[in-house]
Amino acid sequence: MPEKICYKNGEYFKEGEMTVSAWDLGYLRGYGVFDVLPVMNGKAFLWEWHFERLFRSASGLGLSLPLGKDEYGKILQELIAKNMGQDIVFRTVLSGGVSTDAFTPVSGNETFLILTEDFHHVSEEARNHGAMVITHDHVRSFPEVKMTHYVSAIGTLESRREQGALETLYVQDGVVSECAQSNFFIVSGGRVITTNENALLGITQKLIVEKLASDNSIEIEVRRMTLAEVLSADEAFLTGSNKGVVPVVQIDTQKIADGVPGPVTRKLMEAYQDFIKNY
Repeated sequence: MPEKICYKNGEYFKEGEMTVSAWDLGYLRGYGVFDVLPVMNGKAFLWEWHFERLFRSASGLGLSLPLGKDEYGKILQELIAKNMGQDIVFRTVLSGGVSTDAFTPVSGNETFLILTEDFHHVSEEARNHGAMVITHDHVRSFPEVKMTHYVSAIGTLESRREQGALETLYVQDGVVSECAQSNFFIVSGGRVITTNENALLGITQKLIVEKLASDNSIEIEVRRMTLAEVLSADEAFLTGSNKGVVPVVQIDTQKIADGVPGPVTRKLMEAYQDFIKNY
């Protein structure tokens, strides 16, 4: 495979040539935000929504994006062309940049990267038969911000792998917020329920809430969600830009309903695939 092409502060680089200063606050202090955007049918998928969320995340930490939405879209298209339509995702990263005292940000000195990565697809086993998630007592700091700080998520990886889980579901005081790298949904009485409380506003979540559910005559609620109702739900699934829609059939040691992907989840999986085909 040819070496991937990335972008940094106005220039294009081969991935092996990309460098960031050791004095960058993203490295020294974890002071940064990011976004992950897949390429579908040769196009940057829902890139306008991704940019808007990136802008909100940056504003939430007092960081400034060095470009506007139109320029961002042009750079993404240039990167798609330079990477020759490979099965890729773009990871956009904005950090505090170089700091002379290793602590104080300098406005306008941010580091802005768009990294090109392989698209790591969820297994067909998980899509066809459903996935397991494990719970973890945690709520992210600045949950509305997609921060580069992922200590808790990475810290649960070993437990995930040992138990064969796809994801980690964050729960605190009996209230569910989000997964480590996904948004979470349940289906109860035919209604789809998700939450934005202490959770990042997901792009695939937004697509389901604002379009796919109504297009398929599925009632949807966005509200607080407890672990007790999750465990008694008829169905569960998770969503993410790298995952799409993935059924969840087990949480820790407990199966969800009869332990197989349910009809509402499958309907939304099909609707999502149809949306991609026509995007």
